[in-house]
Amino acid sequence: MPALRVFGRRWLIASDDIPIPAGFLAIFRFIWCGLLVGWLISIHGPKECTGAWQYNVAAGGLLGFFLASFALETAMTIIGLRGSIFETSKRRRLPLLIYLDIVAVTGQIAFNAYCTRLLYTEPPQCEVEPGELWQPAQVLKGLVWSTWAVLAGSLLLLALTYNLYPDYKAVESWERRWSAMAHCCFCCISNHEKGRREDLAARLGRIFALMFGHIDMTASDIVVSFALAMTLQKLRRRGGSRAARAGSLQMTTAALPGADPYRAPSPSSSGAGAPLMDGTRTGEGGNGPRFQGASAGPTGVGGGSPGSGAGPSPWSDSEGSDDEGLAAADEEAGLQGQRSRVDAETLQEASHYMSYAFAAYGYLLYLWGKPATGVLELCCGRSCGLAMNMLRPSRGVLPDLRVITNLNREATLQAAGLSTEDLLFVRYEAEKPNVLPYFLALDHATQTVVLAIRGSLSLDDVVRDLLIEPASLDSWISSGKEWHGVIPEIAMAERNTEASGHAGILEAARATLMDLQESGYLWSTLLGPEATHRGWQLVVTGHSLGAGCAFLVGLYLSQSICPGLKCWAFSPPGGLASASVGASAKAWCTTVVCGKEWIPRLTAQSFDRLRDEMVLAALRCRLPKLAFGWGVLRRRAWTEADLVLPEVPPHARPVLNEYRKSLARRGELEDSFYDHASSFAAPGRVMWLQSVGSAPRKGWRPGRSHEYRAVWIDAEDLSSEGIILSGRMMADHMPDHLLALLRKMARRLQHSHSTAAVDDRAGESVLPHAGGSHDRERGG
Repeated sequence: MPALRVFGRRWLIASDDIPIPAGFLAIFRFIWCGLLVGWLISIHGPKECTGAWQYNVAAGGLLGFFLASFALETAMTIIGLRGSIFETSKRRRLPLLIYLDIVAVTGQIAFNAYCTRLLYTEPPQCEVEPGELWQPAQVLKGLVWSTWAVLAGSLLLLALTYNLYPDYKAVESWERRWSAMAHCCFCCISNHEKGRREDLAARLGRIFALMFGHIDMTASDIVVSFALAMTLQKLRRRGGSRAARAGSLQMTTAALPGADPYRAPSPSSSGAGAPLMDGTRTGEGGNGPRFQGASAGPTGVGGGSPGSGAGPSPWSDSEGSDDEGLAAADEEAGLQGQRSRVDAETLQEASHYMSYAFAAYGYLLYLWGKPATGVLELCCGRSCGLAMNMLRPSRGVLPDLRVITNLNREATLQAAGLSTEDLLFVRYEAEKPNVLPYFLALDHATQTVVLAIRGSLSLDDVVRDLLIEPASLDSWISSGKEWHGVIPEIAMAERNTEASGHAGILEAARATLMDLQESGYLWSTLLGPEATHRGWQLVVTGHSLGAGCAFLVGLYLSQSICPGLKCWAFSPPGGLASASVGASAKAWCTTVVCGKEWIPRLTAQSFDRLRDEMVLAALRCRLPKLAFGWGVLRRRAWTEADLVLPEVPPHARPVLNEYRKSLARRGELEDSFYDHASSFAAPGRVMWLQSVGSAPRKGWRPGRSHEYRAVWIDAEDLSSEGIILSGRMMADHMPDHLLALLRKMARRLQHSHSTAAVDDRAGESVLPHAGGSHDRERGG
């Protein structure tokens, strides 16, 4: 960091990444030189080979250039390991060494080509004893072709690190990059949708320029900065103090009189951190910063320690509790013990509808949740229901013999516990443009019609997740709508827009509503005057992206079309809709968040905080990048003093100043973006499955068991906490894990237990309802 500049171009590799390829090449050339010297000695030995003199020039030239490359690459390895991430002055000689090594490689190509021609036109004639392993001609062939292989690998590395779009600040560069990726991946592209690729590339280019166009970072820089920030967060959580939570990586825009702008705040400080990101745009009235890179104090959900008065728990993690965020906020506000617990009936209802959200994923998540027996259950479950469905006429015509379609249908039936007659309609992947897969089903036990929408499971879904521009919801939430009316077009939010939402998910919700209108199943089943199940309740549900789409569909229907509906949103994106819209939905929408999962905490504001945290961690890092990476691989126990300096060192301050200026140069478009996106929060009531510890799991398949408790929290607390960097941030988001946890918690609360524990392989027991040995009740 920053990216290496050679031949006047910014490349996709940093100067401190060079030791990896350079070290490998140096080792290869050292071994190769030894073999080549031995070969030259063997053909000029006591039994000199006929024509050996012809190889003196070719092999001698190769040996000379390989020795030169060995020396240069060894020097590159040594120099590349000098200094921390931003101490590029200690690696300033690397470009010169690279130029010289390119000259040496050019010489190797020339002499290796000459040697290859000699080898196949005038091979050396040597007297070799029968059975002798060292045969000069064959050894030389191996050396020559291994040289070609390594040279080809070097050229491939050169091509992979060549940056076609070197300007990381320009929006046009990001747009061209995304256009090229769309051409390569054929993502979200249909032949009948002309111009959509260019529109997507332009939109994604603007978003990524806004998010990543402030500092020069390569891919390895991002990975190492993320790992460094995660390690420092874990150290603060291990400390467990509220001051540490407010401390070492704070980055705010609030100016402190007399503060050193380069010194990190002390963990013992009680106020906001140092003004590391000052210079950001302020509001129109000049009343302080419009957007802060991080919050100034412990303001929310950090991941859950037991409440006050609780004794030491056998579930305590080796890191200590990761949940001091809420506990610290409670202590500061005097609210300890006032956060209400979720009752067993609500948890039972949540687990019931989570089974529908899980079923919407189809056979892929079914097999993921049951890797050992999933295939057998899909093929033979429900009295060979898969085969029977394939043989049964579809919609009065010939049987549907599409294997993937029938696998998805069977997985949906088994995961949700439905009969074939109760599954009213299924929309599969890519059947309609921009429509997420979903299904409609009848739930006789609760007298509800369930609309379950699938979460992210394809490249199209990933692109849809990334389209985070705020779109207007003003017409979406207006009253007086009718089922057969025209669904409003999507319009980007403007300054006078009152309510806004995630544009990509809103587009999917609109397409899904239009598909529901066209199919007519919801109208004929529930909404129409002659509906077969009129008077039943509509429940919309989904997980992750599907939860966001379900909420927006419910938001449209709840105003006047179906006012009695209910929404269960499991792990929806945090940047989904304006906080005012989410708060108004508390009567009919419940959001479920599990542990430290990152998607419900991900908003434009929390992303900027995370990026600021990563940048400051890299600025203060005292270790070389590869030294830190090696320590992570070895699972070294770090202290904060091992990793970072107490303040930003002088050599990194110009980078920090430039980063500040870039943040301050946001234009009108960016200001409008943050005016709306910074207010996004999780919708409805928020149920948090709070992680309270973990313990080793014994048995023939060792792992860890994680304990949770269910509490109600405010959506603002969740979004203000920011993203918790942890090894559980993705595991807690998996739908099979969430389903197993909800079922376990509902059962344990019925037996007056306040917490429940599931292990790392919890998803393997989501089907059937009765779990395996890991699901047995634990005391507590």
